[in-house]
Amino acid sequence: METNADHTENRVYSLLIASLDVNGLAVNSDATIKLLENEATHKATLKMNKDGLTTSGTNTLQSPLSLENTFNAGLDASTATLSIANKAAIRDIKVDNANTLTITLSSLDFNSKAEATASEYASYTHDITINLKPYTASANVNNNLNVLAANFINEAQLQAELYKMDLTGNLKAIYGEEEIKHTYQVNYADMTANAKCSTIGKLFGTHMSHNTELEVVGLAARITNDARFNSQPFRFDHTIRCSIVPFDFNLDAIFNADGDMTMYGKHSAQLYGKFLLKAQPLAFASSHECRASVNQQLDNGFALETTLDNKMDTVLSPQEQKTSFRMKSKLNEHAFNQDMSVYNTAERTGIEVSGTFLTNMFNAESTENQEFTISSFLKYDKITECQIILFPLIETLPAFLESVKVVVVRVAEALQDYINNEEIKAKLEALPQYVSDFVSQLNVEGKVTQMKHYFDDLTQEYVISMEDVEASLTNLKVTVENLLADLSVYIHHFAGMLKDIIVSGNLPETLIQKIQEHCMPLMRSMTSRQWFCM
Repeated sequence: METNADHTENRVYSLLIASLDVNGLAVNSDATIKLLENEATHKATLKMNKDGLTTSGTNTLQSPLSLENTFNAGLDASTATLSIANKAAIRDIKVDNANTLTITLSSLDFNSKAEATASEYASYTHDITINLKPYTASANVNNNLNVLAANFINEAQLQAELYKMDLTGNLKAIYGEEEIKHTYQVNYADMTANAKCSTIGKLFGTHMSHNTELEVVGLAARITNDARFNSQPFRFDHTIRCSIVPFDFNLDAIFNADGDMTMYGKHSAQLYGKFLLKAQPLAFASSHECRASVNQQLDNGFALETTLDNKMDTVLSPQEQKTSFRMKSKLNEHAFNQDMSVYNTAERTGIEVSGTFLTNMFNAESTENQEFTISSFLKYDKITECQIILFPLIETLPAFLESVKVVVVRVAEALQDYINNEEIKAKLEALPQYVSDFVSQLNVEGKVTQMKHYFDDLTQEYVISMEDVEASLTNLKVTVENLLADLSVYIHHFAGMLKDIIVSGNLPETLIQKIQEHCMPLMRSMTSRQWFCM
């Protein structure tokens, strides 16, 4: 069958020929189209006979877009093949692609290649190969992309067999002197699996690396992870180690970081962390530690240093359960520390809490730090069935006593100024005479005479002789007069002693000693006297 059409320089023509005989079927197709300056052609053949089926063809386009397509295919009792090639071009852009596929009763092979360019600014190529055979498989992939000064490269290889596999690959990104590379690997064989990946980079003056590995052997596993980052303002690294076996789990993680910057002064910071964990069916232990510090030095001379440190430990088992927490904080020269522990063992159960504060805010005499500590605990001794409770008390007394001493000294100074007053001095000097006048006003003799008449009336009702009453009243009079005389002397002596102590400035240290030396004899003399002698 033939078709033909013309219009000036434009033309359409096609020819189709088919034949069928004892040798098989044959088909040929040919077509041409021309429109203005664009022209397209098509040629294809098909044959089918006792040996199988084959076909091939070519398609072309001539215009501002140039295109060419070629294909071949075949099929017989044991093999199937297919091949396709494409070429295209428009101005500075060119594309070339070729693909082949071969399939047999027990295998498959595939290959694809491509290349594309856009003048000198961008290009892309790839090469992919896949092979499948009984119980085996392999694949190779290569990609390359260039855009301006950037280059991206990908490579991967796979080898697989029965109960065995190996996969490796890498990916690169390059821009001038900057580069980031990522590699990976996965292996499996004989009930053992291993996976690794690594990233290394150098970008804009920073360096980084990251490595991870997983290994599985039977029912056990091991994991490691490392990371590093280094730049001018910031740096950090961390490490993780983990192992898993039946009924046992271990984890170890460490983190470090520091950085500095300059903005209205210099600022720097450091950070450290550590975490440990161990777990078993009947035991658990963990430890978490973290430290952070910040230093700031401003342009105006102001400096600030801040630190924070805490740690927590935990142990759990059927025999004992313990947990403890410690926190330390510091701001310049001021510090605050806190500790707490809770425990339950075979011997005892309890909780303990303590806190310490160091500062010079309350020290008016110097800039040295003072320490204040408060602690308390609650314990139960299981062996002796004894309970001990300690309420919060001041453990370290030097700073507290020093504050008390300052108060006492200030009171003594005020008292000294008060005694140095002329009017007060006159009153202290007149104090013994005032006591003597007070004793005279008591009229002891009159009171004794009155009491004598009372006892005289009493003897008339009871059998008591007048001589006994007179003897008792005489002894009582002598005792009272001696006591009042001694009291007057001691008051006068105590006033003079108090004045001397205040003038010497040793009131807090010697007051108690003087009181014991001079007052205790008076008390003993008072208690040793007999008030009634019958």
